[in-house]
Amino acid sequence: MSTHKTAPRTAAALLAALVLSGMIASGDGADARQAATPAADPCAAAPTGEPDGMAGMATGTPAADMVHDMAAMAMATTTVATEDAAAEFDRLYIDGMIPHHASIIPVARAALPRLTDERLREVARAIFAIQAPEIEELRGYRARFYGSPDAAPMDEQTMAALERAMPGTGAMMAQMDPAAEVASFCAAEDPDLAFIDLTIPHHRSAIEMSEAALDQATRDEIRAFAERVIRDQQREIDVLGAVRAQLYGSATPEPVDGESESGGHDGHGAMPRSAAAKLPIRALPAETVEQIERGQGAGFALPAERNGVPGPSHVLELADRLGLSGDQRAQTQAVFDEMRAAAIPAGARYLDAERALEADLRDGAVDEAELTARVAEVSRLEGELAAIHLVAHVKTASILTPDQVAAYSRLRPAS
Repeated sequence: MSTHKTAPRTAAALLAALVLSGMIASGDGADARQAATPAADPCAAAPTGEPDGMAGMATGTPAADMVHDMAAMAMATTTVATEDAAAEFDRLYIDGMIPHHASIIPVARAALPRLTDERLREVARAIFAIQAPEIEELRGYRARFYGSPDAAPMDEQTMAALERAMPGTGAMMAQMDPAAEVASFCAAEDPDLAFIDLTIPHHRSAIEMSEAALDQATRDEIRAFAERVIRDQQREIDVLGAVRAQLYGSATPEPVDGESESGGHDGHGAMPRSAAAKLPIRALPAETVEQIERGQGAGFALPAERNGVPGPSHVLELADRLGLSGDQRAQTQAVFDEMRAAAIPAGARYLDAERALEADLRDGAVDEAELTARVAEVSRLEGELAAIHLVAHVKTASILTPDQVAAYSRLRPAS
């Protein structure tokens, strides 16, 4: 999320601004859960250079109108009593997630006409298709459980309560500024990279909030909602990371302003991903790390290779010598592309976990019980990555004839 500091806005003002700007259809017979097709270009006449909150917005643009609407509504909203340290978690989660979900929709709206990679356009469309209805779903829960669909104002009390329940969330909500995010995107030279690097940290924070909900929420509806957020937003992160790794050489965005690069911890024992991504992994050779980042085998496919099960990359290299038909080439290429698209984000998750574990071991920031859980998670992620490569080998072998498999083994004898 952006670190431009502006006055906290109410969740109601955020949502109302989205309705006014055409990002979510309004009531009066319209389905409020249907994301509207944007009629105006949010980046029209947008300023160049680094935006500075509201001051950096060109007047008269849709993005500027949106932020001024939001500010006016926030000022006009009557502050209601907020919850203390003993507040019910479910309400805090709803009140934090509504504006959090709403804040990424303007970025997707601005990005959609400018993105050049179809995979990124699909993510932008998914943000409209999934998060706009989820906002209304949360409002429905809030009305049913607490008598009002409107989230509490994001004032200091609410953000302090969020911080107590979900460490890191209060600070994130205080810094959240959709208009600054839109301005940052519109000013970027590379819209694909800007969209990726704005969306990944946003989705990660939603996952962190939802992981807390799995542990602390009291209602089945909220836990089920949190599970969907984790699943859907991780899926989108995986796509964004794969595209970033393919086009820009790394699946992990650079840290934004205000994020630690020096090893500060996130309050849960683990080093923040942006900081951990800067550190070397001392337990792995640099060449292995590079191969994992590129989606290559890095030794994970050795059980298949050494037992005569060919992999897609080497089959494509040996296509002529193996006598592959056109259809076999196409099928093998599809297996390779599918493997790489899955292996790059899976590899990034594995490397992130390994880096964070090493950093915490060096700092003495993990106790025995947590260490056991962390090692198990690193092993799980490593196994997930190995399975991606091994499944690709099994699929490739099924494409080849027995004679071609035998020829592959002669051309690439097990070492």
